[in-house]
Amino acid sequence: MKVVTGTITQLMKRLASRGRTLESIAPAIVYCDGELVNVDIEHPAYPKPVIVAANALSQPPRAVPGGGWPRFARVAWLLSNDRDGGVGDTVQRWAAKLGGEGFKKWADTVGLPCGCTERQQEWNTLYPYPRWVGDKALPADGDR
Repeated sequence: MKVVTGTITQLMKRLASRGRTLESIAPAIVYCDGELVNVDIEHPAYPKPVIVAANALSQPPRAVPGGGWPRFARVAWLLSNDRDGGVGDTVQRWAAKLGGEGFKKWADTVGLPCGCTERQQEWNTLYPYPRWVGDKALPADGDR
């Protein structure tokens, strides 16, 4: 038995992301006081994370034009340095500064795969920086 503690809100978000309901995992709940809940994450009723292998994708990811970047990628661009090849490198560097190792340990404790390396590579592929890092303005769609 591997028991983790969290809030009902956290559990509901996790279940929603995995397509499950509170009722469907009730046998895995060890204790609940209304706000905090203890869940046996090794119980068969508890949903395991869905892991998709990179080679299961029909096509490899392609770079997203600069005008289509989500907000987090635009912020990462502003925090980039000359050694970063893309958004994945910038996010990895800042996550390490802000305690990324602590998150990895927590994720391992609750049975959540970190996926950091895969995510870093994917984000570098989707949001690569041009060779002319300097003025920190996102490149135009035609500049890629």
